[in-house]
Amino acid sequence: MTEARNAERFATNFAESTDVHIPRVFWETTTSRVLTLERIVGIKVDDTEALVKARVNRRTLATKSARVAVRMVFEHGFFHADPHPGNLFIEADGRIGLIDFGMVGEIDDALRHQLAALLAALTGHDVERLAKTLLDLSVVKRPIDRDQFRTDLLLFMSLYRGRRLGEVNVAKLASQLLALLRKHRLQLPQQVASLLRFFLMVEGMGVRLDPEFNLGEFLGPYARQLVLDRFTPEALFRQLMTSSQDAAAIAVELPDKVRRVFDLLDAPG
Repeated sequence: MTEARNAERFATNFAESTDVHIPRVFWETTTSRVLTLERIVGIKVDDTEALVKARVNRRTLATKSARVAVRMVFEHGFFHADPHPGNLFIEADGRIGLIDFGMVGEIDDALRHQLAALLAALTGHDVERLAKTLLDLSVVKRPIDRDQFRTDLLLFMSLYRGRRLGEVNVAKLASQLLALLRKHRLQLPQQVASLLRFFLMVEGMGVRLDPEFNLGEFLGPYARQLVLDRFTPEALFRQLMTSSQDAAAIAVELPDKVRRVFDLLDAPG
């Protein structure tokens, strides 16, 4: 029943989309033991030979898949947590038929704020803020060597200095960051781990379809909006209420932070 409700929620979110097809739920024959869905007919997204034979433009397909993925996360806050190739079919009209809604993830306002902080720290090369954000996000099971943690983060960030988000291999960046967290015995909460896994699967699928695919190009505009959301009057007021900094310090700090972040984000103005 939960999977059926998930399917209907996705269908509502993409009701106006021409990119994705969510199967209809037949409630009259759906019970706690049987889920009855509209049948999806199409080519499996990883069946390269069939896609070529059907003259499907794989670059366009990779773009369409990424567009659907980022909308799930950043617009709807509700995403399919298991987008492996067996769950995606390319229909005759070009839509992506999506099935299997048992594993989903949600992004609430608190997590969205933490993601914005993480993004701002990464793009602004702010090691102190990155360390704090990762520690806030992670489950800390034992005391860690914070000085060594900062040193490792400095080395990690040096690998991406001077590169825009659209130039970064998201899968490689995520893998290196996860390895660093494991080294310091830090564990991400389930929702964050699911989100990271989701993006890794999306990028992997995109690269199989189009070797030149780069998920960072699609994340850029949403990343920019996340950062913008952090600096709305309402967000700044909340920050003042919870921050040890005084208003004058924040007023001096913000313009430069915003400029540095927007200089690094590869998104249209």
